[in-house]
Amino acid sequence: MKLNLLLCVLLVTCSIIACKQTPEVIKAENISSDEQALPENVHKIEIQEVLQVNNYTYLEVIDESKSKYWIAVPRREVEKGGTYYFSGGMMMENFKSKDLDREFSELILVDGIHATPTNRPIISPNTMPTGHEFEIKPEDVALVEGGVTIEELFKNPLEFKGKTILVKGMCVKMNRDIMDRNWLHIQDGTKDENGVLYDLTITTSDEAEPGNIVTLEGNITLNKDFGAGYVYPIIMEEGKIQ
Repeated sequence: MKLNLLLCVLLVTCSIIACKQTPEVIKAENISSDEQALPENVHKIEIQEVLQVNNYTYLEVIDESKSKYWIAVPRREVEKGGTYYFSGGMMMENFKSKDLDREFSELILVDGIHATPTNRPIISPNTMPTGHEFEIKPEDVALVEGGVTIEELFKNPLEFKGKTILVKGMCVKMNRDIMDRNWLHIQDGTKDENGVLYDLTITTSDEAEPGNIVTLEGNITLNKDFGAGYVYPIIMEEGKIQ
């Protein structure tokens, strides 16, 4: 009888110890959103400093890995101390801002920042959003004598590789003074098989206002790689407004 009683006491004691040693289960709702993994290629940043110039906003940021660096985005209002997200970007070394009269040893050029995480796909620079909404039809852009349409260029790129050509279209976007040149995006109303407007990027020392119809002459380069994933399947370089 005494032996049975002792056995019962030992079993109960072992059960209590085993229960105390059971690992605590952490429920999903106890994990804060800050601890959850970000979408691929997305960085979470906290704004440390904001510098506004004519066309760009320069931001000193700290990211999720506690690294501090500068990025530049198209001009927009940004809250100092605020939290934002971005993906992609082009790393620039020894970047000189004429507006700020300042050189950044490293600067990331970013197409935009967002209030919430997004893993939207990286867009080819030749089809990236222009930031302006324009209604343009092929009949609005009369073909310049001796020129080619943007559709012809995109459908037969090898025919124009390394050649100097004339193109005409509406300026839908302009980025000034990046890598010592201006970057124009022009469209002439022609579209691809999916109904997306062809968008030609042109590097130039000239300027054009979005909404203006312009004719440019320049050299066509294929698969131009500027690094950081910025590869232009087709680009016109050293364009001159006629």
